[in-house]
Amino acid sequence: MRCGGIADNAESCSHQWPDHAAWSGRLLENGPALWRDAWPEPAADAHKYRRGACLVWSGPEFATGAARLAAGAALRVGAGIVTLMGEAAALRVHAAH
Repeated sequence: MRCGGIADNAESCSHQWPDHAAWSGRLLENGPALWRDAWPEPAADAHKYRRGACLVWSGPEFATGAARLAAGAALRVGAGIVTLMGEAAALRVHAAH
């Protein structure tokens, strides 16, 4: 099956997707049990910089929600340190939350 619209001309697109019939009965529900073995568990004494760092650049003062969501998600998936940057007015909004 072809992409069907990802490229300007769907016939020239090189992406190949499996037929839906090939996936019948093989669909899995996403959850921690599905990917836990592939995600390394950091040692209890691991330093935060060994767990990775994430920089999130915030939008302007009245558009800060996505940055807060992204920063929270980075912490939840295991980033050792998350830095939130943006304009001073936007950072005041973040501080209030």
